[in-house]
Amino acid sequence: TEVAKELPPKLETDLPCPLTEEQRREYRILAEGAREEHGDDLGLAMKRAPTHVFSLLTRLRQVSCDVALLPWRNSSEYSGGKTELLLGKLPDLIQSGYKALIFSQFTSYLKILRKLIRKELPDVELFELTGSTRDRGTPVKGFEEASGGTIMLASLKAGGLGVTLRTADYVFLMDPWWNPAVEYQAMDRIHRLGQHRPMTVTRLFIANSIEDRILRLQEKKRLIFEGTVGQDKAALARLTEEDLRFLFS
Repeated sequence: TEVAKELPPKLETDLPCPLTEEQRREYRILAEGAREEHGDDLGLAMKRAPTHVFSLLTRLRQVSCDVALLPWRNSSEYSGGKTELLLGKLPDLIQSGYKALIFSQFTSYLKILRKLIRKELPDVELFELTGSTRDRGTPVKGFEEASGGTIMLASLKAGGLGVTLRTADYVFLMDPWWNPAVEYQAMDRIHRLGQHRPMTVTRLFIANSIEDRILRLQEKKRLIFEGTVGQDKAALARLTEEDLRFLFS
């Protein structure tokens, strides 16, 4: 923003999405099971069974996307509020000639979205970029040079490393990540010199869920960064004693 003042505007929006009944049921089972097994002392649980706690956090994030991501569910039985919301938005964007870039950390979720998009929009040009993509230049070039409505599915880390996707009009972040720097790194591969049209970034998240907590954690990390590295005195004043202990530990 300071150097490349000619860049078009970037609008960022956090969009809360509802849980489907199937999602709500699975989420409740996971959360209640964790409390029964570990109680309220998560610090002790992390010492005793860190792998299990990490696995639980991953499962909660997966069910927040779509129940089909859970290993004990049928992978073809889709049920996700974010899935439905995205599929409701894409037809109008594609019909209007916009290019949409869809990020997720779960490549299994990208596979689900690919199947559903192919079903709903069989004629749309659809590209994919993940860590297993060997020839990264081909989908990037195809997306950049395509005319009219186009979709790119990309894993967040793959999309943030060594690629440039500056023709995207709409960016959807399907699942928030602990470290906001990873998201911004991916977005900076899009909102850079050569981008000529405004870009809209939408973070989809489930309210009152682990994803809601992740977004709050992101804000906390951002404030810590601004208060220390950016030397923002207002942000520094908002740091708590706990934050300072964390910084100096």
